[in-house]
Amino acid sequence: MDQLAIVEWGLASAAVVYAVLGVAARVRRRAHDRLSASLTDFEVDPYLAVATTLGLDEVDRAAAAALIVDGMAGIDSENRITLTERGAKSKSTPQHPVPAALLKALRRMRTPAYLRRLRDESGYRERRDDFLSQQRARVPAWPAAHRTDTLFRTGVLALTALSLFYAVPSGMAGQGSCRGVAGVPALAPQHSAPRAADRRAARSAGGGHVERRV
Repeated sequence: MDQLAIVEWGLASAAVVYAVLGVAARVRRRAHDRLSASLTDFEVDPYLAVATTLGLDEVDRAAAAALIVDGMAGIDSENRITLTERGAKSKSTPQHPVPAALLKALRRMRTPAYLRRLRDESGYRERRDDFLSQQRARVPAWPAAHRTDTLFRTGVLALTALSLFYAVPSGMAGQGSCRGVAGVPALAPQHSAPRAADRRAARSAGGGHVERRV
């Protein structure tokens, strides 16, 4: 394969790879537009936002703070969470499932408890995790993410392989041409040497002939 054929093959392959990357970028853009449209009227639950950004410990603190603000729980001198008269009534229940689950766990304790003990209570932990899982399932997903990422990875790998394939034959072709050029001067003396000897022999032969004639 000569160098011109390598260049033509490389340009054609690069055009195909860039076309694939262009299609992948278009698919990703359209998926992003659809996702943005679906999130226009979507409301993220505040406890899901806290869990996503800060972690589950902050979710527990936010639930305890909501109970205290609503007057269903309080803090004693030892920083334990306690039930108030309102919180002890079964009819008093927070509207949000996470503070409601924490209040039920506090009622089952029947005594003031630290927040770390409440968060380890199995009933509260299960209700909290189930609620957060349901909220995560509601968040619109990007359906084309895996597909476009695969296309981009394939395109980048193809460009890398193409660059390596193009560089190696080009270097070999360049080395071969240098060897060919370098070999010309080496062969020239071999061809010129016999010609010089022939000329000297002819001169000698001609000179001897003239001497015999004289």
